[in-house]
Formats: sequence, structure tokens, C-alpha cells
Amino acid sequence: MVVVPPVEPMLARAVPRLPGPSALPGGSVFEPKYDGFRLLVFAGAERVFLQSRNGRDLTEAFPEITEAASALGEDVVLDGEAVIYREGRLDFGALQQRTNRRPSAVAELARREPAHFIAFDLLHHAGADMLEWPYRERRSALESLFQGHTLEAPWALTPTTNDVDQAEQWMHQWAPAGVEGIVAKGAAQPYQPGRRGWQKYRFRDTAEALIGAVTGTLTRPETVLLGRCTTNGELRLVARSTPVPPALRDQLSDRLHPGGPGHPWREMRISSHWGSRTPLDFTCVEPELIAEFHGDTAVDRGRWRHPVRLHRLRLDLTPDDLPPAEDPPSPSTGPSLPAGRRMKRGTMASKPKRTVYHITPSQDAEPGQAWEVQHKEGRRTLREPHRTQKQAIDAARHQAADHKPAQVVVHGRDGRIRTEYTYGNDPRDIPG
Repeated sequence: MVVVPPVEPMLARAVPRLPGPSALPGGSVFEPKYDGFRLLVFAGAERVFLQSRNGRDLTEAFPEITEAASALGEDVVLDGEAVIYREGRLDFGALQQRTNRRPSAVAELARREPAHFIAFDLLHHAGADMLEWPYRERRSALESLFQGHTLEAPWALTPTTNDVDQAEQWMHQWAPAGVEGIVAKGAAQPYQPGRRGWQKYRFRDTAEALIGAVTGTLTRPETVLLGRCTTNGELRLVARSTPVPPALRDQLSDRLHPGGPGHPWREMRISSHWGSRTPLDFTCVEPELIAEFHGDTAVDRGRWRHPVRLHRLRLDLTPDDLPPAEDPPSPSTGPSLPAGRRMKRGTMASKPKRTVYHITPSQDAEPGQAWEVQHKEGRRTLREPHRTQKQAIDAARHQAADHKPAQVVVHGRDGRIRTEYTYGNDPRDIPG
């Protein structure tokens, strides 16, 4: 196969855990997964062409990479990632600002915040097409290319390892800098354009946000839109979820209330998916429920770019327990909300906060203490062990009666909510 543009890049399929050392043909080789633009660089004597993952011409968007590729002086096809560092981490939004701009504007951006190209594969060199070569040989040739030309910025060579523990360390150590996870490649694998022959594992961490809208219906929500309040009380979109798990959907259907006419997202318009112009159809809800979710490290100015996975409701938290949303994102990173539609944090804070007592199976049970009562005091979580579920419920109800407004939430061994008791006020009228 002759390597000429456009070429579909080889892709990776998502896996739920880091692959083992023998998961791929010839043994697994691990690389960091960067938060950047996938880029194929076609460098030749007559011209340079930069191709996006979808075949788009990005040559003019990255003049510093184009110039460096032209300076190589030989025919080369590289696969890698374009990245921009901003304030100590990779910034996807800065990459987006390079597209659909006039050359003079792009040149100024390149001067202020130059892009780098992190190379991780070599598809053609010195007249040889290398798609059929095993990965270990392509990697060796890529390292020789870097050494032979003594390549420096904007070029960078991605590190690799065969050690699973080293890959795990990279993932956690570099996550704050914008490394999304790990890509595993088979040492004996050829380069197969368009095929998801590699494997990728994303690093995920937990966070919390308010549920501000849902797709589907209130009784059967399909996904949720999550938000946080800015310091001046404006509710901003920070994440969209994957499909809501069935057990959590049942809990949400009992607690969601339609948003009023003053809901800050009433006039918001966002696309249904990446690259689409079709608007997302959603229903605003009262932003009173807080959800804990798992998200990756692709965060632009406080907004998760990839869909997050809901984990559970946090009935023990109030909106004031959440970190504030960052300042308004740039137009390239997400929608701004209609002016004048704001959610007053002070208004919510002026209402009495309820105490929520959770009855759950004990995680670290002592002999004879199978259940526990959990509740929050400030930012501390207090746990009180009990022998039986009934004893735990009785103790929690006694405490709730003395600390109105309060709520007792009884969880089964499967984690689902079985029963609720309310003391003082309807908890739906109280933040948290």
C-alpha cells in the first residue's frame, strides 16, 4: 500500500482496565494518551501536508509544525498528536482556536503559544512504506529518525514501556498535565488504517455537580447535563453524561422536578454530539440534586469534554459544597448561557440545610457490626456502626427527629435506595 493522503489513522478501542503484558500480539507496549489533535504529517521534497484524524487539511492551522516538517528534507510520514501547553497542562481549547482562522491570526497564536508534535509512529521513510512492518520495527525506525536529525521542538518522541506498573505510574503522575490515559499496542502488529486494533484505557476520577437538565423524560431520564455555579451565582454547564444506569434512573425519576421559567439553561443551545449541528433536545430540571460522576482528564476550563459516567446521587451535599465553576469558557470550548439568567447561590444558602442520614452496609465491618449510619458534619463524614439494619434505622430516625430538617435514606445491600423518612420539611424544598 502506498502511503499518500488521505490515510485513515489506526485507532484504539476503549477497554475497562489497563491491558496486561500479553494482551496484544507480540506483547503489549504502552504509551501515554495525550489530550490533543491526532495528526498525520506528510513531509516531502515538494510539499508538506498535515491531515487530521478525519482527513481534514490542517496544514495552515499549525505553521510551526509545517515549517519543521519541511526542514526535514526527506520523504517522511509520521503519526502523532499535536498539543499545546498552557499553564502547565495540555490545552485542547487552544488547539481548537487554530482552526477556521485567518493566516495572520494563526501566525500570532503560533508565536504566543507554539504547538508541539508528539510522534508515536512512522509510516513511511526513505522510500519505504512501513504499514506492514511490525510495530517494534516501526518504533525502532522512528527512534533512529529522531536521533539522525537530532530533532528538537516542536518535535517530541513519545515514551514507551513494556512494564504495566510503569504505565500505571505514568497515568497517575501525568494526569494533572493532560495525559488522558494509556494506549497499548502489540509489538508484532502492523499498522492497519481505520482499524481499532490498539487498546486505550482512560484515567478517570470522581467529581460532583448539580443536575440541571436531562434528555429523555423526567420519569425515564436517558442522560443528564451537569452544572456548577460561578462565584457570581451563574449555573454553567460542566459535563454531559453517558446513559444513566438503570438503578440510578429509578432514583432520579422520584426526585426530578421540571425547571421553572427562570431556569438559566432555558435558552441554551448545544449540539447533540461532537461535530454535529443538530441541537440537543433536553428538559430543564430544578438544579437541586447533586450527582457524583467519573470523568477523564480532558477538562477545558472546568468543563469535561468527553461524556462522564454517573456513579451515585449525593444527597448529603448541598450546592455550596461544590467547587465554583470557572470563568466563562471561550467560544471554542462550549456554549455560554443567556445573559441575565443566573442562579443565586446566596438564595439557596439562605434556606436551612438538611442533614441526611444514610443507612448502608458497613464497608469495614467489625464482627457483629454489619450496618452503619453515615452523615456529614461540614466536610467530614461521620460513621456510626450497628449490629442490624433495624438498629441503624432506629438510631438514625432518632437523630433526624432532633435535627430537623432531616432525612433518613435506607440503602439495600445492592446500593439501591429502599426507604426514605423525612423530618421537618419536604427535602425537595431544601438545597442538597
